Amino acid sequence: MPAPESMPGRLLRFLALRPGYPWKKALLILAPLLLLMLTAGLALSFWGDTVRLWHENIRQSYPKLTAVLQFCSDVLPSTVFALYIPLLLRAMAKHKTEEKHFVLRFTLGALFFAMLLNQGLKALFGMPRPGFPMPPQPFLFEHSYTSFPSGHTISIVTSTLPIALWTRFRQSPALAALLIALVGYSRIWLGRHHPVDVLAGMLVGLAASRWIFTPRNE
Repeated sequence: MPAPESMPGRLLRFLALRPGYPWKKALLILAPLLLLMLTAGLALSFWGDTVRLWHENIRQSYPKLTAVLQFCSDVLPSTVFALYIPLLLRAMAKHKTEEKHFVLRFTLGALFFAMLLNQGLKALFGMPRPGFPMPPQPFLFEHSYTSFPSGHTISIVTSTLPIALWTRFRQSPALAALLIALVGYSRIWLGRHHPVDVLAGMLVGLAASRWIFTPRNE
């Protein structure tokens, strides 16, 4: 009879990357926001006042659209995070080990990537938000110099992409792509970030999703 696995061994096995990540599906979900950022960056600029001033001018012509995108920016990330609560309750009620592991990995991934790593990168780079002057101010810990990366983009990708890859609803990838694109682009439209900030947020969120990923065998 094999010896029981030690607690450190079980912990390391839980924390390890799981095989079989659906890269193609994940990248397709991120594709709309990626195309928006590349279009904005190539047509205007990836950084600086050009993209900010263009969106500032057009915002004045579309106040209702601005209100919708403000709502998306303020509400959608936390709303998607909240979806994991009923998922955990169902997993506990039905004793679904895989589902409990998925929610736990999401919680740890969100804590590390969307909070600790996000804030660490913001402090480290100290990049100015749109409308504020260079040079960067690392470790200044002022909101106006925490542009890179976009925390909202990290949050929406970290929360939405894993659950879209986990669920078996056919509409999940399309809905996830829409939510991610709305939140990511809202940060440019509202003048809170540069396109490069959103692109970096996508990468961090994708890394979080890769670690959170739990194969579903049920």
